[in-house]
Amino acid sequence: MAGTTTSPKPVFVFGSRLDGVHQSESAKTAMRLYGAEPGSWSGPTGHAYVVPYLASDGTVLPLSVIANYVEPLIEFANQSPDKIFQIARFGGGANNHSDQDLARLFRDAPGNCRLPGVWSGLLDSTQAARLLVFDPSVQNNQEKWRERFEQYLSINAPLWGARAVEVVSVGMARAIVANDKIARQLKLKHCVFGPNETVFGDDATVAAEFQAVWYATHVLSVADFEQTAQAEQMRIMRAAARAGLQVDHLDVNAA
Repeated sequence: MAGTTTSPKPVFVFGSRLDGVHQSESAKTAMRLYGAEPGSWSGPTGHAYVVPYLASDGTVLPLSVIANYVEPLIEFANQSPDKIFQIARFGGGANNHSDQDLARLFRDAPGNCRLPGVWSGLLDSTQAARLLVFDPSVQNNQEKWRERFEQYLSINAPLWGARAVEVVSVGMARAIVANDKIARQLKLKHCVFGPNETVFGDDATVAAEFQAVWYATHVLSVADFEQTAQAEQMRIMRAAARAGLQVDHLDVNAA
């Protein structure tokens, strides 16, 4: 299947506080999956790298101050061409800096620094819209739903301002196969994030979900609103909201 991603563990770059208190979800991910240590506030920690963007009292640092901590990271990445650095989105959202301003801090980062889809899209106007399609009931196996998906794209893709659309998948094999089929029919690139047990062990499924959300720019959730939401769905939707992604929902019961 095209574009399946189970790459070696990168150095995970996350944002935190000057006092080393890791409260954000990306910081918790850094501790759980990448061995970041509590109390670390700048530079390498475990298999991660921390960039402070909050003061010890939780207030957002000025952009110029954050830039002063990003510069050593870029220098470190330049000196470590054998490593991949995965930059988590941080510092955005309400009352924080704009994603545009934060992305610009990394515009001179070397090629081994990989930015979240939201940021890389702001820096590269040629990047495709990366649509994470979450379809746990595999509606895309049905012709009427494939038609509805195509209609969804025809309406929304022009609004996204992207030159192309890339389908992103994670989760159940049946749903991934259905997404691959529709991507092939529409001649769209398809990127699949699969669990890497060798690297992440028992956390492989959660790690794959995190990677998919990090890579994506948009999410389409095809769900049955008459049923209780699945744990996987809740995790992905919460992560998407924290990552600043645009999330759309299609109800399987809608006419």
